[in-house]
Amino acid sequence: MARERGRRRGVKWLVGLVIVLALLWSGVWYLAGRAAHAGVDWLAAAVSARGGSLSWDAQAIGGFPLTLDFHSSGLKFAYAPASVAGALNQLTARAPLYYPGRVTADFVSPLEFNAPDKGLAVTASWSAATVTADAGLSGLTRAGGTIDGFTMDQTGPRLPIRRVSAKHADFLAEPAATADDYRLTAVASDLSLERSDGKSYPALAAEIDLTALHFGASLGTDPKRAIRAWAKAGGKLHVGRLTITAGSFSLTTTNGDLSLDQDGLISGRLLLAITGLDGLPDLAEQVKTGSRDKVAKMVSFVSAIAKPAEGAGDTRQVPVSINKGIVSVGFMPIPIPIPPVKL
Repeated sequence: MARERGRRRGVKWLVGLVIVLALLWSGVWYLAGRAAHAGVDWLAAAVSARGGSLSWDAQAIGGFPLTLDFHSSGLKFAYAPASVAGALNQLTARAPLYYPGRVTADFVSPLEFNAPDKGLAVTASWSAATVTADAGLSGLTRAGGTIDGFTMDQTGPRLPIRRVSAKHADFLAEPAATADDYRLTAVASDLSLERSDGKSYPALAAEIDLTALHFGASLGTDPKRAIRAWAKAGGKLHVGRLTITAGSFSLTTTNGDLSLDQDGLISGRLLLAITGLDGLPDLAEQVKTGSRDKVAKMVSFVSAIAKPAEGAGDTRQVPVSINKGIVSVGFMPIPIPIPPVKL
């Protein structure tokens, strides 16, 4: 009997503990929800104080008990001083309470952006779009995003491009596996551009894998300032992979090293693997009328110094040096400098 009463007492204590923990967790979720409401109101007030407006047709806080979700639809933004206005169909931001510092946002198209004074009128749609960010005491530690089935139409007179589409694109910035380094990867596939005159550029694709050496494991509270400080200290980059494809032409480099100075200028040495070099003049003519002959001369020079890649068809390898944005193939500088990175 005494043993049975002890067992019952233990069960009661366990049930009581569960109830207390549930109440505490409910309180935490309620306070987090109130803080989220206050944050949304503060954001709208801050935009209004600067001459703009931020509103939505409907909003709600949900996700109990494990996440804190902010649902909104019919988002509208306007900034009268610059004659700018935009609208987004739906946004859902989700913060798991069991993973403090992580926020995931899902965007539902369409997105509209209009700036008549700037000559811009943009409408974008996609099948899926998500952005994720992790933050801690040191600031932003990880950020990534992905988008599928993207299409953007631009009817304003400002830009020479009237339509952009991509099957898939994603990026991820996160601490590298090696200590004190930071890694950036990005991929874009089936990217197409249509000019305002109705002509289309060749289908594009790209893949990037870069590691900023000795950058640190966080982007900090001000990523631009962190990047400037890293560049000022020497800014060493390791190129794990860099691939650009345009039609039948592709350019790839792996295992290279670059540096970025405090003025945003790139220097370094790379070994490029080039495929479809003979078709580059026709490709250049398609991009810019009248450029075929100039590019053909450059292709002849590159072909003369490039070495065929073993067992890789028409792929050729050529060493490239970059000095403060000026690219040289062999001893010949390329008349298209790499623009400085804005820091």
